Amino acid sequence: MSRLKEVIEKIIENEKEGYQQLEALMQEKANNKYPSDSINLTGLLIDLNAKQKTTFLTKIAKLVEGRKITTVNLARNELNAKQLAAFVKNFKCKADVRVDASDNIIGQDAGELAQSLRDKNITSLDLSRCQMDDEALMSFGRQLKDNRLTTLVLKENAFSSASLAQFAKYVAANKIRRLSIDGNPIEAKDAVLLAVNLQPSLVDKLEANRCDLTNKGFEQLIQGLANGPVKQLDLCNNKISKVGAKEASIHFENTNIERIRLSSNQINTQGVCDFLANIKYSRVRFVDFSSNANKKGHDIAQIIPALKNTPITDGEFDFTCVSKEHDKEYNSILDKNALSNRLVRTYKSAKELVDTRSTKVTRSEIGFATLASFSTIIGAKYFSGLFKNLSWTMLSLTTLALSVIGAGLSSAMVYVFRNQVGRSDKQKYEQEYESVRKYATKLARRLDPTKHSDMVLTFAKTFNEAPHQHFDNTDRAVHLNDPKTKLFVLRKQVAEMKCLVRIPTENEESIIKKVISKVIA
Repeated sequence: MSRLKEVIEKIIENEKEGYQQLEALMQEKANNKYPSDSINLTGLLIDLNAKQKTTFLTKIAKLVEGRKITTVNLARNELNAKQLAAFVKNFKCKADVRVDASDNIIGQDAGELAQSLRDKNITSLDLSRCQMDDEALMSFGRQLKDNRLTTLVLKENAFSSASLAQFAKYVAANKIRRLSIDGNPIEAKDAVLLAVNLQPSLVDKLEANRCDLTNKGFEQLIQGLANGPVKQLDLCNNKISKVGAKEASIHFENTNIERIRLSSNQINTQGVCDFLANIKYSRVRFVDFSSNANKKGHDIAQIIPALKNTPITDGEFDFTCVSKEHDKEYNSILDKNALSNRLVRTYKSAKELVDTRSTKVTRSEIGFATLASFSTIIGAKYFSGLFKNLSWTMLSLTTLALSVIGAGLSSAMVYVFRNQVGRSDKQKYEQEYESVRKYATKLARRLDPTKHSDMVLTFAKTFNEAPHQHFDNTDRAVHLNDPKTKLFVLRKQVAEMKCLVRIPTENEESIIKKVISKVIA
């Protein structure tokens, strides 16, 4: 049990002694050589009554006054807008602060919370899953001014798409650069109004995942973003099909969008090709179409040529395997497009999968078998006298028969060899991947989700793991089903996470060394 949890339990028993212990604890933390730059109260205040919550938040805000606090986590405490406002009003710190107030209850008093943000150093505010309805959202928006917010997260609330479109006007009156409205339904008729109201804003990243956006809504949204500030648009897990991709892509050349994510929609290979054909004169440099196709994946034979003469320099697709005949042509297109190493690596992995597991016998192998058979007979005729009395006609027929037999034997050997090598390589990579994945999961669990939320969420999306309960993996990105590629990506993430985790204890260090030795072995 953490000391802060013990203090809160003491407050429930005896408030006076509990707050004395709180003051002593905060003073002790302030006197540390490396004082903490975060306050994590996730779920700790849920057992306090309304009055105790307000008093506690006010008290702790004053106790950390003047310190360099960068992260405050107040999630899952059933706090209302007035209690959050009481904390923010008394909170004075030197550094820019990120506040996570998700999974609370923000009602009609949301305006008080917006007022408390004025002239504060709070740059990021998360109000996800706070049960905000239309009235609460508009009340919050009307009082949202004179603040330093650059990030506002409103995921999975209870307001309508019409209210959200009107709320965009208040966003435009502030300095917000990232707006996340994931999980809030957006109707087609409100999509264009939402985009138009964001025109005078500074929002350059708009996240609208899981918003039930249809083909018509997608087209309306892109039309409304013409000449707007949005450069990054995330529309994953919506209801966009190949029709919507084709119709909306026509309007991209009028926007400033540089990165578009459309993973986990219903866009097939033809839809991807139509989209790429219509964005040749746009500013789009990155596209994400992963998890869109069926189990067979996107047809690389159509997508790679469609990338020709497009501005795309990076992207994610569900590539299928590629034949050797098209390899040279595809490589030249990838080079001309100046695509990033990630896309080239994904393509080469798809090609490599065919090269290592193919069971077909090439023409050169058949020719080699024929030449070997012919050389054997000629040698036998002239040096051993075995076929001395045979005519050239019979000699040719014998050569043909032996060539067929040799080709058959060659085919059987190639089939057995390649199939066995491909299977053994795949098993080796899968076993190594499992070992590294377990180690990576341990590292991810030791990351502080309040500080490294991007890293934890990326890990959860990529490898279908949820190391922290706070993050779900419903919108994960599905990568190529190639164990070698997956292992490469996983090792890269392990290297990044190892730089962020805390210093382990001696016991943990020994466990990690054992895991690493297994991976290296």
